[in-house]
Amino acid sequence: MAHITHDEVGKIAQISSIAVDERELDTLVHRLQEVLTYAEQVKEVALAVEQNNEVRQQNIMRTDRVHATDTLPLLLQAPHHAECYFVVPKILNRS
Repeated sequence: MAHITHDEVGKIAQISSIAVDERELDTLVHRLQEVLTYAEQVKEVALAVEQNNEVRQQNIMRTDRVHATDTLPLLLQAPHHAECYFVVPKILNRS
Protein backbone atom coordinates (compact mmCIF):
# COMPACT_ATOMS: atom_id res chain seq x y z
CA MET A 1 0.00 0.00 0.00
CA ALA A 2 1.29 3.43 -0.94
CA HIS A 3 1.94 5.83 1.90
CA ILE A 4 2.21 9.60 1.74
CA THR A 5 4.04 11.70 4.33
CA HIS A 6 3.61 15.23 5.66
CA ASP A 7 6.78 16.27 3.81
CA GLU A 8 5.44 14.94 0.50
CA VAL A 9 2.15 16.79 0.95
CA GLY A 10 4.12 19.95 1.72
CA LYS A 11 6.17 19.53 -1.45
CA ILE A 12 3.03 18.90 -3.52
CA ALA A 13 1.46 22.06 -2.10
CA GLN A 14 4.60 24.08 -2.81
CA ILE A 15 4.86 22.82 -6.40
CA SER A 16 1.15 23.54 -6.89
CA SER A 17 1.50 27.04 -5.41
CA ILE A 18 -1.08 26.21 -2.73
CA ALA A 19 -0.72 27.77 0.72
CA VAL A 20 -1.15 25.07 3.40
CA ASP A 21 -0.64 25.62 7.09
CA GLU A 22 0.44 22.95 9.57
CA ARG A 23 -3.11 22.44 10.89
CA GLU A 24 -4.33 21.40 7.44
CA LEU A 25 -1.53 18.92 6.79
CA ASP A 26 -3.02 16.06 8.83
CA THR A 27 -6.34 16.34 7.01
CA LEU A 28 -4.65 16.54 3.62
CA VAL A 29 -2.40 13.56 4.35
CA HIS A 30 -5.45 11.51 5.40
CA ARG A 31 -7.47 12.52 2.31
CA LEU A 32 -4.60 11.91 -0.11
CA GLN A 33 -3.96 8.54 1.53
CA GLU A 34 -7.61 7.63 0.89
CA VAL A 35 -7.23 8.64 -2.76
CA LEU A 36 -4.08 6.53 -3.14
CA THR A 37 -5.76 3.54 -1.49
CA TYR A 38 -8.73 3.86 -3.83
CA ALA A 39 -6.45 4.17 -6.85
CA GLU A 40 -4.68 0.96 -5.84
CA GLN A 41 -8.04 -0.82 -5.56
CA VAL A 42 -9.02 0.39 -9.02
CA LYS A 43 -5.68 -0.78 -10.38
CA GLU A 44 -6.20 -4.25 -8.86
CA VAL A 45 -9.71 -4.52 -10.33
CA ALA A 46 -8.47 -3.37 -13.75
CA LEU A 47 -5.70 -5.94 -13.65
CA ALA A 48 -8.16 -8.71 -12.75
CA VAL A 49 -10.50 -7.68 -15.56
CA GLU A 50 -7.63 -7.55 -18.02
CA GLN A 51 -6.46 -11.02 -17.04
CA ASN A 52 -9.97 -12.45 -17.42
CA ASN A 53 -10.68 -10.67 -20.68
CA GLU A 54 -9.97 -12.92 -23.65
CA VAL A 55 -10.94 -10.32 -26.24
CA ARG A 56 -8.01 -8.03 -26.84
CA GLN A 57 -8.51 -4.54 -28.12
CA GLN A 58 -6.62 -3.61 -31.23
CA ASN A 59 -5.92 -0.18 -32.60
CA ILE A 60 -7.17 0.43 -36.10
CA MET A 61 -4.64 2.54 -37.89
CA ARG A 62 -5.53 4.92 -40.68
CA THR A 63 -3.42 7.09 -42.89
CA ASP A 64 -3.31 10.75 -41.95
CA ARG A 65 -4.53 13.23 -44.50
CA VAL A 66 -3.20 16.77 -44.52
CA HIS A 67 -5.81 19.44 -45.24
CA ALA A 68 -4.87 23.03 -45.94
CA THR A 69 -6.68 25.31 -43.50
CA ASP A 70 -6.96 29.07 -43.53
CA THR A 71 -6.46 30.09 -39.89
CA LEU A 72 -6.84 33.84 -40.50
CA PRO A 73 -10.65 33.95 -39.96
CA LEU A 74 -10.22 32.20 -36.61
CA LEU A 75 -7.33 34.44 -35.54
CA LEU A 76 -9.32 37.55 -36.42
CA GLN A 77 -12.01 36.50 -33.91
CA ALA A 78 -9.49 36.38 -31.06
CA PRO A 79 -9.15 39.42 -28.79
CA HIS A 80 -5.36 39.46 -29.33
CA HIS A 81 -3.11 37.77 -31.85
CA ALA A 82 0.39 38.18 -33.17
CA GLU A 83 1.38 36.85 -36.56
CA CYS A 84 -0.22 33.39 -36.68
CA TYR A 85 -0.51 32.87 -32.90
CA PHE A 86 -3.13 33.59 -30.25
CA VAL A 87 -1.88 35.90 -27.50
CA VAL A 88 -3.11 34.86 -24.06
CA PRO A 89 -2.44 36.34 -20.63
CA LYS A 90 0.28 34.82 -18.49
CA ILE A 91 -1.34 32.87 -15.63
CA LEU A 92 1.65 31.20 -13.96
CA ASN A 93 3.95 33.36 -11.91
CA ARG A 94 7.08 31.28 -11.31
CA SER A 95 10.18 32.79 -9.78
